[in-house]
Amino acid sequence: ADDPAQLMARGEDREKLDSDLKKLLSLIEALPDRQREVMRLKFQADLSYKEIGEALAITVSNVGFIVHSAFKKLREAMNQMEE
Repeated sequence: ADDPAQLMARGEDREKLDSDLKKLLSLIEALPDRQREVMRLKFQADLSYKEIGEALAITVSNVGFIVHSAFKKLREAMNQMEE
């Protein structure tokens, strides 16, 4: 059986995770339209770079660049929020 301290720690971890997820979702919403669209197709629709490229009429390498740029922006924004 879990002791109360472990249960409390898990609850705090879950709260932090929920908070971080809410922050991340708001940051994704703040991305430029094209980056947000590509990230949604990649992670919500689970499309490949090729499928995203076909859907948006852009090259696979352009999809990769957009994903990379979006991750960079998200990482920078999360780091700023933690400071």
